[in-house]
Amino acid sequence: MSRAIVSRPKTGKAINIGICLPDVCSPNLMRKKVERIIGLMLKNITFEIQESTCQFEENFTHVTAADWVTIMGGEKMAKTYYPTHLRFSPWLIGICGGYILHESRKKTIRIPKLVNLLGWIISFSLMTTAIFANSPSIQLNNNKTSALNQALCESLSRVAWAIALLYIIFACVHNCGGVINWFLSNPLWQPISRLSFPIYLIHFPVVVYFHATMKSTPHISEATTYHIFFGDFVTTFILSIFAALAFELPVVELEKLIFKKQRTAPKERETN
Repeated sequence: MSRAIVSRPKTGKAINIGICLPDVCSPNLMRKKVERIIGLMLKNITFEIQESTCQFEENFTHVTAADWVTIMGGEKMAKTYYPTHLRFSPWLIGICGGYILHESRKKTIRIPKLVNLLGWIISFSLMTTAIFANSPSIQLNNNKTSALNQALCESLSRVAWAIALLYIIFACVHNCGGVINWFLSNPLWQPISRLSFPIYLIHFPVVVYFHATMKSTPHISEATTYHIFFGDFVTTFILSIFAALAFELPVVELEKLIFKKQRTAPKERETN
């Protein structure tokens, strides 16, 4: 128990007030409460993982390779989405764009207003076309989209998106982005930008795992879609933090040490 006494100076009437309070703020009691809360959280998480794993094994014990193709989006997705070489075109555009930005980093490039306006219009048009033109071809039981339309969307949508994104980055780097440059350069995006690659790698296994552990088909509506999206996003974000701390950041530090030694070695030879 704790006791607080309030008294006036000797010049006036002395008043002693005794207040008895429980020791809720004592270090030992707080430590026990925190340990109990953490223990309950870990116990709940362990139970949920066990239940989800059992449900996953129950649903996919007898799944064949053909069933997996159907689960992952069908034969079309297996041929036009999952292979790594299909990302070569946007990857090459990104490499070329990075080289251009590296070579022009110390140069002052002024883009004329008319050219800049035309570039932004083309960029937004390419992005909008890549999103909405490809939407009908990825719908289930779609028989209205022609094979030519699907082929054009699959082959050109990623290239169009990469070119549009490249111009937006180039314009923002050279102070021709306006409000969009201010929005994309906001420090609020720095934590997410550091985790963008782990989020990209982890999000799909998280989505597959959660859908595989469902015991029944959910009723799809706007509310359930938002609920599923934010649940997957928060889970992916938390897992990406651990993945970045365990894999990405140590590798980055090792690269700094290796390249630092390689840079200091020629300087030492020159001084000698």
